[in-house]
Amino acid sequence: MRQHNITPEPDPVARIDAEARLYGARIATKCRVCGRWLVAPKSRAAHVGPKCQKGSVA
Repeated sequence: MRQHNITPEPDPVARIDAEARLYGARIATKCRVCGRWLVAPKSRAAHVGPKCQKGSVA
């Protein structure tokens, strides 16, 4: 399987996410490989989830 070597950039919505959590909301983005919703800051910044980054999902 193909490895996705993507270096995450600083999360551009970290401040907004922190404010949203005060109200019980979360910011998410879709994985560009499989389309699943990502809520972890590192995954959101890279737009790739941990499974797809390891290459287990094509």
